Amino acid sequence: PKWMKDSSIEAVKWRLINPDASVSAQHDRWMEEKKRDGWKFGRVKSVAKKTHPMLVPYGKLPEGERRKDALVNAVVDALAAPMR
Repeated sequence: PKWMKDSSIEAVKWRLINPDASVSAQHDRWMEEKKRDGWKFGRVKSVAKKTHPMLVPYGKLPEGERRKDALVNAVVDALAAPMR
């Protein structure tokens, strides 16, 4: 969906502007964006209800989710390195 693509694009732009930011800072930014758009915590992700199970502090994310976030940042960093 367009909203998901837009969110991913914003995440990459933010990382390019903030290459030294921690992965937790990236998650905090994502949470602020979601909350601003009316999303709240829910055990199940629901676009209709605007609930998402990852709307929790970074330290409470499942290990797999933390690793995914770190990997995404590493990919953006690696692809941006030649431009810096």
